[in-house]
Amino acid sequence: MGKKKEKSKINSSDKYKDKDKDKNKNKNKKKDKNKDNRNNNNVNNNNNIRYTTKIIRLSNKFFEDYPHEQYEQILEKQERPYSCFSIDTHEGYLICIPFRSRISHDNSYIFDSERTRQVIEQPGTINVKGAGLDYSKVVLITNPDYIDTENVIIADDEYKELRSWTKHIFGDITKYINGYVEYMRKNYKTETEKTTFVRDYRFTTLIYFHDILGL
Repeated sequence: MGKKKEKSKINSSDKYKDKDKDKNKNKNKKKDKNKDNRNNNNVNNNNNIRYTTKIIRLSNKFFEDYPHEQYEQILEKQERPYSCFSIDTHEGYLICIPFRSRISHDNSYIFDSERTRQVIEQPGTINVKGAGLDYSKVVLITNPDYIDTENVIIADDEYKELRSWTKHIFGDITKYINGYVEYMRKNYKTETEKTTFVRDYRFTTLIYFHDILGL
């Protein structure tokens, strides 16, 4: 989409200057309002499944209960936890997909964002697809204490893209989780199925949430 043309400014009268000031004031108010809305629950529907989404961070309590030594596939940062795109399908648990700066596999959603462009332009990033949501590192939560109460803000372009592609992301992560559950429940696996499973789930975090998935 092209940028909107700016209206020419009329400087000959204070009356018009005041109007421009008011307009800018309203624009800033709208910007702030949009930032606040990022932290609210967004209600969506996909094939008659009602779900809500929110951007969150995992709390210190979560990492105390899931120490990296025992749960090495769960992403952890020293400075602060990863931000997550959470999906609540009202089935008793939250699906939390972490944002990552560098993703090099297909089980993910890659943003068409400034951050992605910066990442792939860096030297030594031949296999990196970009920044996005990593499905293979999804976390399932039943305890509300595992969610940090602090508001999380992400880049404007990624937030807008996230809102536009929520339905697609919901379909992707549902397929990813269901694929894991179906494979684990099968008594007999073909060689092709085994190969596909290793490719898609070799480093998955779903191995830590069998109790929640009923496995």
